[in-house]
Amino acid sequence: MLGDRDIVVLASAPWKTVGPINCHHIALRLAEHNRVLYVESPGLRSPNLLHKADLLKIAGRLRGWMRCAVSGPERMAPNLYVVSPIIVPFRGRSCTERLNDILLRRACAGAALRLHFRRPILWTFLPTSFCLVGCLNEAAVVYHCTDDYAGNPGVDASWIEGEERRLAGAADLCLATSHPLAARLRAMGAKVACVPNVAETHRFAQPPLRIPADLASLPRPIVGYVGNIAAYMTDLELLAGIAESRPEWSLVLVGPVGTGDPSTRLSALRRYGNVSLLGPRRYEEIPNYVHGFDVCLIPFRRNRVTDGAIPLKTFEYLAAGKPVVCTPLAALRAEPLGDVLCYAEGTEEFVRAIELCLADSGGDSAARRREVAERYCWSKRFPEIEDLVSEVLG
Repeated sequence: MLGDRDIVVLASAPWKTVGPINCHHIALRLAEHNRVLYVESPGLRSPNLLHKADLLKIAGRLRGWMRCAVSGPERMAPNLYVVSPIIVPFRGRSCTERLNDILLRRACAGAALRLHFRRPILWTFLPTSFCLVGCLNEAAVVYHCTDDYAGNPGVDASWIEGEERRLAGAADLCLATSHPLAARLRAMGAKVACVPNVAETHRFAQPPLRIPADLASLPRPIVGYVGNIAAYMTDLELLAGIAESRPEWSLVLVGPVGTGDPSTRLSALRRYGNVSLLGPRRYEEIPNYVHGFDVCLIPFRRNRVTDGAIPLKTFEYLAAGKPVVCTPLAALRAEPLGDVLCYAEGTEEFVRAIELCLADSGGDSAARRREVAERYCWSKRFPEIEDLVSEVLG
């Protein structure tokens, strides 16, 4: 177990977000026995000034930076502090990136100094953080690779790929959350351990006291999706095809729209009366929605980002015992999941797979799904991660 360490976590998301992702889960668990400085993501793409969400993000970053400038890192939990670095938001250009490197180093080093950190571990989730290597007198550098960020829309792919190669070469340990991501890092000559994605399965294993009212009023069966609805990942045409093919089904989408992809438009889905776009819900409420679904979906497009991803929702769905129909993503196919997932491509295959899932309502199938999900939980994965980092520290 890692203990009594100072750790700087360069995160891939703000601290306050709709749903926690890897960087939040890791930071909270590290803070149980260590002091953690959580550095909010400076972002990888230039903002779209015509998009409301990007403008709100800029405003939130300015408020966070001003608060930290006056009062220092903000304490969010026992042993966990958050700092919001300010940067020039127009990414990928050499002149702005040199300035941003300076701004990021100053923010992290200044916050660590105010907290009296000594020889911290630098634990970064961003491929563009090579500039921090060596500036904190760190005991070790851990690169926790959770996505192929160079494939995201609106980013400078060549800049990200070049920075990631430098970081992977300098890191004492690279942790990859899927086998395709691990293979990509090994090709760069990095020391890599594959630690596949997991979820807080215990939150989803217990059935709720009640199904949310906005689900209870819908006709059955309910086919649902929980997560970010972004055009570069979510196959919106596929969802529209399912809604059109089976108007008697209720198709429910729960989550924010367009995070990471301001070009996302849902006008095609809004035409169908059997589609319910419920928007984001608090993380504590999400298990209630999953339990209210008859079949759960992972309707992702196939691209370099999704093929390297193991969506957390996979194990949240399975922990609830729900049947799951998903696109055959390379990272998921590489996992020993047996037959608990139904893979499908295109509208016809998805509809057929959903129908088969609706016909299989047996308790044995649900128990098998829960059993598989239990292998992909944080209580098992986090000790593995601690052991790997402890070995590097020697």
